[in-house]
Amino acid sequence: MNPLLGLGGGIAALLLLGGVYAFGRHDGATIQIGKQAAVEAAVRKEEAKRQDLVDRGALAGAERETRRQASVKELYHETERVVVRPVYRNVCDDADGLRILDQAAAVANGEDPGRAAGGAGEAPTTPADR
Repeated sequence: MNPLLGLGGGIAALLLLGGVYAFGRHDGATIQIGKQAAVEAAVRKEEAKRQDLVDRGALAGAERETRRQASVKELYHETERVVVRPVYRNVCDDADGLRILDQAAAVANGEDPGRAAGGAGEAPTTPADR
């Protein structure tokens, strides 16, 4: 056998082995990139599905709130308060109010409405009596 032929065959085998190794690395990288792309696509699909669920839930909540607000009517009542005589602490009625209450109690009890209950005196009948 010729030594140069053996040396050339050895170099060719090394080059062939190096080429196969490089092709395998490139093919492995391509496969890995494809798998990573598939995983990223699945993650994006799952994120989109979950975001869709969140959006539908928010929309349903907004619709429920709109229906609730349509069925609830807020009423505002304004009352005018006129205070002629301010009332402080335990004093509920002035002398005129007490006299009217006494007369009403006397009428309810069947007594003479001219006399106040409890013997407080007669109600004034003329402006001179006041």
